[in-house]
Amino acid sequence: MVRRAQEADLCAICGNEKEWEDCWNCDEDGFVDHDCGEDVCCCLNPEPNVRCDICEGKAGYSVCPFAEEHQQERQRIDFISGKK
Repeated sequence: MVRRAQEADLCAICGNEKEWEDCWNCDEDGFVDHDCGEDVCCCLNPEPNVRCDICEGKAGYSVCPFAEEHQQERQRIDFISGKK
């Protein structure tokens, strides 16, 4: 699913507009698991109610289309400068 990025949703490194990516960890509602507070769940229809900690329950996140290139560039700069 592709959503239009908001005006303030620009990459801090290159200034490009970020693209929406669905979260790999949760369902489309932003939940990952069911927790009713009981040691042994006896719910007839356990609905997911634990918010995803990857996307904070938003079911996705905005990512720069060049994020992988940013990481490679950062590693190259660190290598040249002697940082590990």
